[in-house]
Amino acid sequence: MRCFLFILLFISFVCTAADDHERLQRIESLALSDWDTAKILLKEVNPELLAPADKHFYRYLSIYLSTKDTPLETVVGQYKGLYRTLPDEAVKVKVAKSLLALEAYLNEWDHAFGLAKELEAQIARLNDVQSNLSAWKGMVVFYSQAGLYDMASDMVGKILATKEAGDDLRCFALSLGEEINLHNNTASEKGFNHAIDVCRRAGQNYYIAFNYVHLLDLYVKEEAFNKARIIEKEATWRVNESQFHHLMAGFSLSLAEMRLSEGKVEDAEALALGVIQKDIREEFKEALRDAYRILVGIAVEKQQYHKAFDYISNKQRKEDALHSEQSIKELAFQKAMFDLSSKENEILLLDKQNKLLQAEAKYSSQKMKTTVLALSLVSVMGVALLLWSYRSRRLARRLRYLATRDSLTGVYNRGYFTDLAAEILKRCQKNETSVVMLLLDLDLFKGLNDTYGHQVGDWVLREVARVLKNCCPEKGLVTRMGGEEFGILAEGMTTEQGFELAERCRQAIEEIDSGISGHKFTVSASFGVSSSSQVGYGLDNLFSASDLALYQSKRFGRNQVYEYSHSMS
Repeated sequence: MRCFLFILLFISFVCTAADDHERLQRIESLALSDWDTAKILLKEVNPELLAPADKHFYRYLSIYLSTKDTPLETVVGQYKGLYRTLPDEAVKVKVAKSLLALEAYLNEWDHAFGLAKELEAQIARLNDVQSNLSAWKGMVVFYSQAGLYDMASDMVGKILATKEAGDDLRCFALSLGEEINLHNNTASEKGFNHAIDVCRRAGQNYYIAFNYVHLLDLYVKEEAFNKARIIEKEATWRVNESQFHHLMAGFSLSLAEMRLSEGKVEDAEALALGVIQKDIREEFKEALRDAYRILVGIAVEKQQYHKAFDYISNKQRKEDALHSEQSIKELAFQKAMFDLSSKENEILLLDKQNKLLQAEAKYSSQKMKTTVLALSLVSVMGVALLLWSYRSRRLARRLRYLATRDSLTGVYNRGYFTDLAAEILKRCQKNETSVVMLLLDLDLFKGLNDTYGHQVGDWVLREVARVLKNCCPEKGLVTRMGGEEFGILAEGMTTEQGFELAERCRQAIEEIDSGISGHKFTVSASFGVSSSSQVGYGLDNLFSASDLALYQSKRFGRNQVYEYSHSMS
């Protein structure tokens, strides 16, 4: 009788534990669509009655659902404390996933990249489908924020190829996948509509709004304004319902572009200014940069050149901050790869050392062999250390190169160029040496990318960089400012000489033979030129003046050189 009672109690305990686990899973699933309800349901759970593994799950959910009400630095500290105490299990994967997203948001890239590699190793050890899906989801977000879109896209593919992935995960993967495609200019209307359908089935309201914002952005980029107007009403209430500022900012900027196409300049200006005013802490730099870009065009159109100059300066600062952040990300990623390689080499060396020591112990009775083995150990270790030292120096040189160069074109990147230019301007001001700044933007480059593909677009960027390096004087710096925009800073040149240099570069770009790429098209660029004799030795002033002249060159026909004049500002 007692045995029978014990069996009943055991079955009851197992069923209760299973019910508790399912209950926690439902709360986790509910969090994205109804955060407040999820918090209420979690308070009704008594952690003392949970199984050990579910207590870990409960602690994770408690931290996760406190994210909106607690300083993010505190949340990161709580996650790190929990992560260190957890054994290899599914909850540890969830904690690592959330920690990755927060560290990326707070720009703690050094630890984040190491954690990402640790997470990959962890799911390989667990070999559990649900843990894999959870980890891939976190890494999609992380690699997207880090700008490593190929790696993020690879994780999206893994989720979509897993038959156990439900509609909620497929909604997430399809949504993030199309956002990556939008960044790479390969997104499609069909892709976004498919994602919206899946997200509706899953009841994921946030991602429905997310997809509408990006679909509107796609329509605006393709100048399909009639289609944009059709979805505008539903997109508006979806975004307003979500109450997520980054969605509202992106949506407002797309609407501003639409209003400009309709000739409603005042409405467009109000929308762009609204994005700036609502982001008091300047958290969303890309949105702020695009808002200032729209305001520059409106100010120039109204001939309010003093405003245009201010807007250009602000846009330039945001671009500098974005490029600086990207350089930090790239350097942190390379450092993480370097550290990982170091650990692997240390393990390899220790393994070889252990094997040699074992061999030495085995043959210790034979003096001659022991001596030979000892000499072999010294030789192998010496060679290994030399090889490791050589490889370390090579990796260090590679890291220095990556920190200063644009990976596609080989010219200086924006961050390093800014530091170097500041030093040059300081020296030239002291010596009263004139400096000129050239900014150029390739004409209709997006259309070229869309028509011939990104491989051809990348070839064009490399060719333009080669031409600029050939044209640039000895005391000159060439940089890729970002996208299809390049810059040259040359010391010891007058404004007239700077104009002549820009004209030589313009002609050389126009003479690029596109036949090598397998297609026939013309490459051209618009230039803006300014000098220290016009605006002084401030780097921001030279950037802004050249950018304003470049804008005029674009506005009045493209494929020409405009020199900055005081009448513009």
